[in-house]
Amino acid sequence: EIARGCTRGCRFCQAGIFYRPVRERSPDYIDRIIKESLKHTGYQELSLASLSSGDYSCPDKLVEILKRYEAQRVAASLSSLRPGTLRGELIRQISRVRKTGFTIAPEAGTDRLRAVINKNLSHREILNTVAEVFGAGWNTLKLYFMVGLPTESAEDIEGLIDLVEEIRRTARGAGRRSHRFNLSISSFVPKAHTPFQWVPQDSLKILQEKHDYIMSRLKRREYVWRCQLPEISCMEGLLARGDRRLGPVLSRVWELGGKFEAWQEGFSYRRWQQAWADCGIDPELYTTRRRSLEEVLPWAHLNLVEVDFLKREYHKAMRGEHTPDCRYGCISCGACPRGVAPVLAAARMDNCAAKIGLDSATTAIEGRIIENSRDLVTAIPTSGGSSSSIPPRHRLRAKFRKLGRLRFLSHLELMRTFSRASRRAGFNLCYTQGFHPRPKLSFLQALPVGTESVSEYLELEVADEISAKELIYKLNRVLPEELHLLEARCVPLETPSLASYKSIFDYQVFMAHNNNMDTDLSLNHMTIAEHQSQIEKFLAQPDIIIRYKKHRTGKYKEKNIRPDILK
Repeated sequence: EIARGCTRGCRFCQAGIFYRPVRERSPDYIDRIIKESLKHTGYQELSLASLSSGDYSCPDKLVEILKRYEAQRVAASLSSLRPGTLRGELIRQISRVRKTGFTIAPEAGTDRLRAVINKNLSHREILNTVAEVFGAGWNTLKLYFMVGLPTESAEDIEGLIDLVEEIRRTARGAGRRSHRFNLSISSFVPKAHTPFQWVPQDSLKILQEKHDYIMSRLKRREYVWRCQLPEISCMEGLLARGDRRLGPVLSRVWELGGKFEAWQEGFSYRRWQQAWADCGIDPELYTTRRRSLEEVLPWAHLNLVEVDFLKREYHKAMRGEHTPDCRYGCISCGACPRGVAPVLAAARMDNCAAKIGLDSATTAIEGRIIENSRDLVTAIPTSGGSSSSIPPRHRLRAKFRKLGRLRFLSHLELMRTFSRASRRAGFNLCYTQGFHPRPKLSFLQALPVGTESVSEYLELEVADEISAKELIYKLNRVLPEELHLLEARCVPLETPSLASYKSIFDYQVFMAHNNNMDTDLSLNHMTIAEHQSQIEKFLAQPDIIIRYKKHRTGKYKEKNIRPDILK
């Protein structure tokens, strides 16, 4: 998190009120946090997060930090970006390692409606940013919009559709042959402590009509939809401005089986309707009703900003007037103590380095202590001979076991575990070339999830000289106890890869036994001799045909597995 709070003053944003005044971390502090985090997690991606990352007051310093981790193949992303705030150098630096994704939030389709919500963002600024992003090499863009905003009209809905289409044409003109747009269209929910706390929310029927109309007009294959159900937005509106009378409703929803209601797959609108009826609550009193500016609101006893400020902003919204960024001058909202201004990194870079507080010699990771100052290489007993010496950019092959809880790791999770462990151990892994570089790490064959193993193999390619013993020692220090390297050796680069070998597996299967019978002679109500007879009948078959479904095509295929069973 590079900053907390936002000075833009979007009138629908509750977080912008909660986190006033703005406070930015210094670049030195951010650099130290990134360094320590990457060292002890092994991650290859980092996100510089805040409510408006593009407003950070030292963007050139962020570019310097990201350049420092470019050689380590660490990809960076910035969240909550505003068009017009990004410098070209920052965009290019983010795209150098791996294009992790880019998000822009126009919120509304017309300049008029953006003025109502105080989103000081013009049509031209949006298109210029899109051209710069796709010109820097991105091919995927996420766009955030809202429907149901105050004073929204049919012209604004058409403007949203036209803006999306114009963004698509701008991306094509920037030289990208293929591109994709993840469109997120949510429903406006008026929130407490915002200038829109008095306005009504659109009814469920109107919200559904708007969603259906927009999706029917934007049907190109480049558009991928990620939309929240309007029913969930209506429930959010109910809870956002509710009072103590909703307590029994929440309890009743739980009694009816509601648990993970924030998850779309666990949400049941009928359950909420039943709870309203049982408790005698009319939801429209909280959602679609316009409230008087003089009405005493349920949250009026909480003092975040002055109510007079919210009323002024409400009237300015109805007139379509803009309120300037308070970073450059106080707007008298009442959130900041008298005489306190936003704490910007550019104004405090000199005295922040001494307040970092990350100078301890040890750091606790996963319940164990990693000693930062200890030289793990000198702790390895060395032996004679050149077999353990590995030239730069050489290949290591290791055998490992996977037991206990870690038998539930999928193959992709196992690869990710070893990749991060290698980075925590300090190895400079070699990477593939191309759009999405990956560490050169391969395995013999994937085992079924849930299967323990005492003899699996992996290969990794490193850029530094290390020995096989160093590999075992360093990796075992940072791997979980159930995942343990047993042996390792170096192999020439021209050696065939693990994937080229025909692998043979020995399986050991433990059968449940009946406690009421002799455990030495009966397994699963069958004697050992009966089990052996079943195995012999199985192996006596000339063909064993299985039918399976192809994951990508969904079609079924048949295969004879008898030749693959040796004994």
